[in-house]
Amino acid sequence: MAKDIPVVVKQRNYVIDLERLLFIMLIVMFHSRVFYREGYWFHFGNMGVEFFFVTSGILMAKTVKEKYLDSSRPIWEREYTFLFQKFKGVFPYVLLGYFVIFVEKIIFNDSYKSFEGIIRLFFKSFWELIFLRMAGLTNQVTGMNDPAWYLSAMFIAMFILFPFLVYNYNFFARIIAPAIALIIVGFLMQNYGTIVCAIGEYDYFSLFGMKRAIAEISYGIFIFENVEMLKLYKGQYTKIARLFLSLFEIFGIVITLVAVWRGYGHDLSPVVLLFLGLSIGITFLNESIFTRSFNSIINSWIKRRHTNKYSVFNVRLYELCTSLFLSHYEVIWIIDFYKQKIFSEYSYPSVMICYVAACVAVAYINVIVVKICTQKCKKIQLRSVFLKQSNDIYKSADIDN
Repeated sequence: MAKDIPVVVKQRNYVIDLERLLFIMLIVMFHSRVFYREGYWFHFGNMGVEFFFVTSGILMAKTVKEKYLDSSRPIWEREYTFLFQKFKGVFPYVLLGYFVIFVEKIIFNDSYKSFEGIIRLFFKSFWELIFLRMAGLTNQVTGMNDPAWYLSAMFIAMFILFPFLVYNYNFFARIIAPAIALIIVGFLMQNYGTIVCAIGEYDYFSLFGMKRAIAEISYGIFIFENVEMLKLYKGQYTKIARLFLSLFEIFGIVITLVAVWRGYGHDLSPVVLLFLGLSIGITFLNESIFTRSFNSIINSWIKRRHTNKYSVFNVRLYELCTSLFLSHYEVIWIIDFYKQKIFSEYSYPSVMICYVAACVAVAYINVIVVKICTQKCKKIQLRSVFLKQSNDIYKSADIDN
């Protein structure tokens, strides 16, 4: 029997994946307020979204700098390619979550059990399915799957920012991006007293959530460009410098968690955003003692354990995080329907433990379902390509004869 051949594992920053899981868990806990309004944990857990917007800005700038500054193609073509690549990575999870929650709404809500109700539900939630919920095309504040508002805001913000970033990368990343972040954050603080207010409030041609997305993605772009400048000194960092980076990296995460737990999320939200962004930037720099040590340990372990065998049951952490973010409302609507019976028999902490465990289990199942469906679609696509090539060969043979 042939032995398994070890896979060449791409070096990945697993600290970012770990932080991604941490902030998704904050959001999952925060959303428990749907079925438990009094005394729920992490009242400001929605600040976890700030992590994802800043990270999205960093990754957007990284991708643009590596792949999309080639002027041989028009900007619109590069933009649509960039957005499509991001779209196809998350859409299967969005579609699966949408379908499951759509069925749950029909089962648990009497308003949608008739044919007319089903049609009305579909049209009310249609913009969410194609990532345009945050464009203001509907007066529905809440959607089918509430966390999907983030994806809508992210895609629209990137659609707006991408042409300017590509047209003059250095000027935008170093000057315009931080200016956009400062102006919008200042506007939100002066008008709302926070940057994490209700996402659906509309003023001055956009929803609150859109302003939040544009400001924080711009901040992420600025962070990435500064990280790139610091990478020029790679190999020159002393142990003291790496220790200082580690302390600052951890401090940014800790201050965010304290703000979320103690309820400092509104009036101090710009300060939290500032330190959180700097912490994320240090993690991407990959020069701190903590990040280098953690990544080295995980990458070494993966090289020893992984082989070339593929299985849909092997779920990576970033896949689980994406699924968990977009699937936990599948669990929420079930608990919300049975909440009177559940909370009459069990305490809130017990329910929360079961809720989180159920969310993780559902997320894992969703990843497997998406992998199986994607695999089958690829096989169908390959089969159709093969048949087309075969037909072309037969046609050319007939012509020759």
